[in-house]
Amino acid sequence: MSIVALPARSEAQRRLAEETFDVVVVGGGITGAGVALDAVTRGFRTAIVEARDWASGTSSKSSKLVHGGLRYLQQKEFGLVGEALKERTRLLANAPHLVTRMAFLIPLFGAAGVTNEALAKGYSAALTLYDKIGRVDSAMRHRRIPIDEVHALVAGIDIERIGAAFVYHDAQAEDARLTLAIVGTAVRYGAVACNYARVVARAPGGVALDDGRFVRARCVVNATGIWATEVMALDDEPTHRLRPAKGVHLSFDNARIGASVAVVLPARRDKRSVFLVPHGLHQVYLGTTDTPYEGPLDRILVDPEDTEYLLSALNDWLVDPMTETDITGSWAGVRPLLEGVRSARTADLSRRHTVVRSSSGLVSILGGKLTTYRLMAEDTVDEVAKVLDKKRTQCVTANLAIDELAPPTAAWAVDHEQAITVADVLERRCPTTLYDRARALVEAPQVADVLGAKLGWTEAQRADQLRAFEQSAGMT
Repeated sequence: MSIVALPARSEAQRRLAEETFDVVVVGGGITGAGVALDAVTRGFRTAIVEARDWASGTSSKSSKLVHGGLRYLQQKEFGLVGEALKERTRLLANAPHLVTRMAFLIPLFGAAGVTNEALAKGYSAALTLYDKIGRVDSAMRHRRIPIDEVHALVAGIDIERIGAAFVYHDAQAEDARLTLAIVGTAVRYGAVACNYARVVARAPGGVALDDGRFVRARCVVNATGIWATEVMALDDEPTHRLRPAKGVHLSFDNARIGASVAVVLPARRDKRSVFLVPHGLHQVYLGTTDTPYEGPLDRILVDPEDTEYLLSALNDWLVDPMTETDITGSWAGVRPLLEGVRSARTADLSRRHTVVRSSSGLVSILGGKLTTYRLMAEDTVDEVAKVLDKKRTQCVTANLAIDELAPPTAAWAVDHEQAITVADVLERRCPTTLYDRARALVEAPQVADVLGAKLGWTEAQRADQLRAFEQSAGMT
C-alpha cells in the first residue's frame, strides 16, 4: 500500500492555474476529500482546494467514532443506521490502519444498583437490532456482562449503582488523519490538491482564489460543511438552511478513570448520552455536547457551561470525581445539521445528507456525518456526472483501499503533507494539542524550528507562529 505524499503547494498552485478540470471540489474536510477521490477514480480531471488546512474545520473536531449511532434507532432512523453501519464495515476493510474496532460498555444505573429488568430487555432488543442491521459476526455481537466484570473494564466507575451492563462494538478513527489519507489517495490517482487556497468568487467556468489564481473547471462542488451556505451565496441565494450544532470534548489522563473500553454514560440533566473514549495508552476523552451555535465559525470556544455540563455528566457515575484541573485537553467543533425538524434541540435533527444543484450548476453537499462520508461523496459525484452530461459512471470507492500515512513528524508533514503552521502539525498531523495541551506547548518550539528551517521563516515569523499556536491552543 502507498504512503501518502502530497506535492509541494507551489507545484499544486502551478497546476491549478495552468490546467482545466472537469470538477473542482471546494472544501478539504472529510466530505470534500471523499468527493475528490470518488471523482478522480471515475476518470474525471479533479482538483480540490481548502481555505485553511486539511480537516481544519469539523473534520478534526468530531467524536472520532465510526458508528451507526444507537440513538438514531430511538428516533426510528433505521435507514440512516443501516447506511452508516454498512459504511463502517467498508471503512474497517478499506482503511484498517486508520479505523479500528472498539468495544463500548453500556452500564444501566439504578437506585442501590437495582435496574428495571424491562429497561434491560429494551436495551438488549435495541442492541440485537443494531447487530442485525450491521451484520456483525458472532464474535462482535453484543453481550450482557456480569456487574463485577464492569470494574475490570472501567476501574473508576461506581459499580455499586449499576444494575445491568452490556458490551457492543463500533469503531474509532483519528478524523483529521483519515481525511489527509483520503486526500493523498486522490492525489495518487491524479487529483490536484492544495490547502490554504480560499475561494473568493464563483464565475462561469470555475472559481477565483484569494491569491489571484483562477481555477478553470466545468463543474464546481461545494463541500464546505458548516460554511456551505456561504459558498452557495457566492453563486445564488441558498436554497437550504443549516442549523449549526456545537460539540465539545474534554480530555483527561486515563490513570484515575482506568477505561480500557469506551463507555456510554447517561447525562441526567437532559437525558442525552455522552461517550467516554480511550485514546492511546494514557488518555481518555469525553463528549459530546450538542447545543445550537450562532457564533463565529473560525473561533469556536469551549465555554465554562460546556465544561460544567460534561464534568457533571461524568462525575455522576465516578467513584473519584474529576475537576477542571484534571482536564488535559479539549476541542470544540460545529456540525452542519440540515434544518427540517421542528425542535429546539439540535440533538433531535437528522444526520442525513442532501445534494442540491443551483441553476448555474453549482453542486452542494449538505449535512451528513463522518461515517457516511463515502456515500455522501458517491451521491455528489452522481450529480456531477449529470452536470458534465456524462453517462453515470460506476463508483469504485466502496472497495478502494485508502493509502497509509507515514509516522507523524514535523519534517515529513512539511515536505509531504502541505503543513505550513505549528498548528497544522500539533493539532492535525499529530493531534497532541487535543489530548495533552501542556505537552503540545512544550513541543511547539521544536516544531517551529523544523518548519522555520524548511520554510525560511525569520525569527519574527517564528515568534508569530508560536504566538498564534499558543492562542489557538488556549481557545479549546
